[in-house]
Amino acid sequence: MALELWTLDVGNSSAKLRCWGASQASDGRRVLRRAELTGELRGQFEPAAPLAGLSAALDRALGARTSGGASVLLALSCVASLALQEELAARLACHSGVETLVNPDAGLANDASPPESVGRDRLYAARGAFERLGASAIVVDVGSALTVDLMLVDRENGRARPRFAGGAIAPGPALLARALHEHTARLPLVEVRPGAAALGRSTAAAIESGVFHGLRGAAAELVQRLASQAPGAALELVVTGGAARWLLEPELFQGRAPLHEPDLVHLGLAHAALDARTQRAAPRGGA
Repeated sequence: MALELWTLDVGNSSAKLRCWGASQASDGRRVLRRAELTGELRGQFEPAAPLAGLSAALDRALGARTSGGASVLLALSCVASLALQEELAARLACHSGVETLVNPDAGLANDASPPESVGRDRLYAARGAFERLGASAIVVDVGSALTVDLMLVDRENGRARPRFAGGAIAPGPALLARALHEHTARLPLVEVRPGAAALGRSTAAAIESGVFHGLRGAAAELVQRLASQAPGAALELVVTGGAARWLLEPELFQGRAPLHEPDLVHLGLAHAALDARTQRAAPRGGA
């Protein structure tokens, strides 16, 4: 029976679905490649009715897959409400032929205090960076929030082990614009777009400038500060998230060329799910 690997990332502003195919490199490493989703599974679901729209599409697609003899491993990461996570997991559990893993362990050492306080999306993004680069990196994710995290690779007996060292969280672009509108008497709600001019000649243009260039400045400063916490380490830089293009043009990071990886969280989640499935299938040692 064919196995399909799906990853479902439910954030604060949207839910995103990806499908993956797994293979093995010549050196034995696992390789994941994204496959296209067809039909109603466009890959992203808007927040207006995430459960209704997503569940209906999943029900139809999973029914078609499993009736055709496919087996689906679906990994769910949810940083939205616990109620939404539980309802989605319950809906998915109703499908025969579907194995659902909810928030599988990211497979990282975790320096945070306490470790369980870190959002799963940040951990999966760090794991994705490790799988994508195989080296220590600063991971920048721009969506509802701006997160800038440090992932370090420790080497033990010739084996690379990723470690989440911590990072920073700041408001994302839409949240910044909304806060200015909701917490002042007369400032309008502005839809800020990348590339805003620094010199705003109207109130709306000034807000666009402040949000766009302020967010870029915060990201650049945080990248520099986190790099200083790992002196001597050769740090790659990877950028992801729905607003990643805010940080890509013009050049921002002073000689650090960022890698843009739109599916970084999904990549880490997919590897974590396959790890969990392998561990579950492994025979246990005797007493």
